[in-house]
Order: sequence, then structure tokens, then C-alpha cells
Amino acid sequence: MIAGPALVPLAVVLLAVFWFILKPSSNIEKMTPETADVFVTAYLDPSLDQKMNLANLVHKFPKLQNDQQVSKSISDGLNQAFVNAGLSFDIDIKPWLGSRIAFALQTGTNVPAAVLVDSRDDGKAKAFLNRIRKIEEGKGKTWSDTTYQGVTISIGTTSADTTAQPDVYAYLDRTVVIGNSESLVKELVDTDQGKKPRLVDSSGYKSMSSVLPSDRLLLLYVSGKRLIGQLKDQLQKTQAGGTPIATDQINQLDAFTGLGFTISARSDGLAGDLELKIDSSKLNAASRAALTASSGRNRLLSWVPARAYGLFAATGLKQSLQTGADQALASSPDAKQTFDQMGLTGTNGALAHLTGDMALEVSPGSAAAPGGTLLVGTDSAGSLQNFLDKLGTTLVDSGSVADLKVQTQAYKGTTITSLTAPSLTDQGYAPAYTVTGAGVAIIGSSPEQVQAAIDANQAGPALPSAAKYKTAVGRADQDAGTVLYVDISEAARTVRGALSGDQLSSYDRDVAPNVQPLSAFILTSKNQSDRVSEKVFLLIQ
Repeated sequence: MIAGPALVPLAVVLLAVFWFILKPSSNIEKMTPETADVFVTAYLDPSLDQKMNLANLVHKFPKLQNDQQVSKSISDGLNQAFVNAGLSFDIDIKPWLGSRIAFALQTGTNVPAAVLVDSRDDGKAKAFLNRIRKIEEGKGKTWSDTTYQGVTISIGTTSADTTAQPDVYAYLDRTVVIGNSESLVKELVDTDQGKKPRLVDSSGYKSMSSVLPSDRLLLLYVSGKRLIGQLKDQLQKTQAGGTPIATDQINQLDAFTGLGFTISARSDGLAGDLELKIDSSKLNAASRAALTASSGRNRLLSWVPARAYGLFAATGLKQSLQTGADQALASSPDAKQTFDQMGLTGTNGALAHLTGDMALEVSPGSAAAPGGTLLVGTDSAGSLQNFLDKLGTTLVDSGSVADLKVQTQAYKGTTITSLTAPSLTDQGYAPAYTVTGAGVAIIGSSPEQVQAAIDANQAGPALPSAAKYKTAVGRADQDAGTVLYVDISEAARTVRGALSGDQLSSYDRDVAPNVQPLSAFILTSKNQSDRVSEKVFLLIQ
């Protein structure tokens, strides 16, 4: 979530994408080698739809409502970003800046990396590169030039520290290249001249591109093979003298084959799409089961009140709890007896009957602090009711909360059990629970929260029918099993209601105007046999 002072810097960066409507040609992809393990590119001249959508979104913020304000914000923000380096964006960079900026990185010794920037003016771009030697940091370097395949490569080293990585720059095929490795720059030259394979022609990159939006503002691509190899080496080295990690767990990292992420502008918000490619044949049985477990729409969402301003829902609760229980049983010989006595495991234990669906919602409470409920799906209401009853009795008998008492009440065909104590009710809390005949356990911060969940399911309105939620989830994935949702407007209203005096005045003056356009945030996640797909959407109205 983005709020307050953090909003303006974000807007400045995003507006830079919109404002520079420059030449669309780019040679960056042509020169990026297949050996790049991480590749990020920002499109400074995106499609017309992206430009129009982004402009519409930005103009909804009070300090960016016209082009003059936008231009000033861009100039101020980017000039400030370069001032510590002794550079001026307006003077040194803007006159030649082209349509794309990219970053390429290779894993390995010293992590070779380079920034690649399209140029629309050869002379001004070369003048900028020459200026690097004259700024404060550049003056402390010893510079030398070498020619490789007709391209001049400049290398700056520090004599006082022979282990420090060099500063390396070159101007190649209308592209400014600045990095920390002469060998990487030479590889960029070779790739540009067709002597080495390109990243965009690799099977991994093509496969990832096919499942990501092509109309975008930003792209991140991570190739898994070499990156995972480096990570495994590091894990094995750090285990010496430390807590060992099972070889089986380390080897499962080989299942990661690639990651892709894009950001794009819609007419009503910003969208993020993430794809994590997985070779499931390299996972163990438990991990494969978790990956292929049901990831359809969570049935518990119909029990979430429409007034909820925060939600986390998932479909893998059973697998997660089972893994935790197995680890506890393996490490403690007494755990089985305790779990069986509580009704979690053993004959008709609650864990075996969980469906996997869960939802945690946050909504207005009876006091200043918010309330909420935890919803858990089961195919045996009796087993889960037994576990919760034993858990409640254990809490009362422990004496950990003074004067804790158990109370019950009937409500619309269910019995709600609550735990009351002066220290809790003074703060507006009275933990309560019930397990309905429909196989849904409702654990709330108060009996009223439990009742609200029952009402939402029986008569509505439930969150899936709320207009704002419908819009947000419609921009993400309506059928995803995992959902994280925040109604920013309602959450902000709750925060404001808890303020007073100078804090309230400061909030209304400095924060509220920038938060007001931010309506909601949603993240959805869906598992498939060969990948995990996540979608993010920030609704701006």
C-alpha cells in the first residue's frame, strides 16, 4: 500500500514514463546476452493506451492535476535523484534520453551488471559519458580506453583499492552502457553484432513472455538455472557450523526455472502480473501436492461481511498445518499426546477434516481498534467444534487471563461460545466462535463479529457482492484461491477516526489528499502444475 509522502516520489517515477514521448526504436534487446540472469526494462515510450491511462491516473492526485505540475514534479524529482552524483537530469541526461532504460545482471564472481539507456542524440550522449570522468567520483579514478570490435570501452579503476570493481562505460549502437565489468560490456558488443545468442531468443524468455501482458510499462525477467546454482552454493557454504538444511529441501530449488513480472496502466489503476515457472518433477511429493492442491475460488468469501476492509483468503491451510504438525511430532515425543488430547489429531481429529479453505477478515469493531473473524472450512463440524471447545477450556483453566469465563448464546441456528474477561471487554474484545452446520468455523474478536459473518452468508451483503471488491478482483483473478484485499478508503477512514488534535490536522493537510484517490489494493494467487500466477491491482478512482 502506498500512502502519504511516499506517493509523490512514485508519481514522479511513473510520470517520467509518460512524459518523455520519444522515438520508439530500441537496440537494448538486440544486445542483451542470453547469459543475463536478471533483466529489467522500463518503457519510456509505451503504447498510446498506456500513455493515456497513466496520464489519467496521475492527474487524479491533487499536486499533479495539470501538465505544468506534472512537468515540474518530474524535473524536481529526477534532478534531486542525480544531484548527489554531481549531475543535472535536465542538462546532462534529458537532452539525449531515448525510449528505453534497462538493467542486466549476471550471477557469479563480482556480479557483473550494466545499465543500458537508449539515446536519441549521439553527440549529447557521448558528452554525458565524458562528463562521468569529471564529476567527483570520476575524478578519483584512473581512466583508460580500449577498443573492442570497433567500440571504445572506457574503464575507471581506483589505485588505492585493487579489489574494487571498475567503472566501465561505452556507447554502443545508439545505447549508453554503464557497468562494473569490462567482460560484460564486451559480451554486449558481441551480442549486438550477432556473435552471441540474445536473451530474447532464449526458450525461457520466450516462454515467459507468452504468459505476460505485452502492453506494459515495465518488465522484470529472472532466469532460474544459474541463479539457483549460485544460491545453492551459498546455502551449502553457510551451513558449515550452522543449522543444516536438508539436502532434499535444497535440491527442490532446482524446480525454479524462471520469473517474470510486468507493470501496466489501466484506465482505473495500476496492474502487476507475476509468473513463477516451476518444474514440478524436481519437487518432492509434499511440495507437488501443495502446488497442485485445489486453487479454485474460496467458498468462504461468502461469509465475509461487505463492510470488511481487509481480507486474506487461501486454500492451502490443511497442507500448511499438516506440515507444521509433522515437524512438531518429529521434534518432540510428547507432541502426539498433546495434539490427540486437544482433538487436533488422533481419532476424528480436526486437522484431518479441514478442507483447506481459510479466510481472515478485518472490519470495524466495537471499539477504536478493528475487529474481525477467522473462517476455517471443515467436512466435520463436530471434530472442529470439539477442538475449539477443548482449546477454550484449556485457556480458562490456565489462568493466563484473569476472570476469564465461558458464555454461550443461540443465534440463527448456531451456538456461539465466547470467552469474556474484564481486561478484554474494556478494549472491546470478547473472543467468540462457532462451527456452523455448513462446515464453517467462525472465530471472531467478539460475538457480534461472528454474527456478522453468519448474516453475510445468510442474508448478505457479503464482500464478493460489494462494488469496489468486484471491480478490484475483476482486474485481478476472480477464480484465484489466494486473495489479499485492502479497502484503502475504509482503512484510511478508520485511521483518521483514531486521530485527534495536531495529528488529525496534519493527516488532513499532508496525507489525506494523496491517499484519497487510492481506492483499493488486491493481490490474487493461483497455482498450476507448471507455475504460480499472481496478479496485483491498485484501484485508483
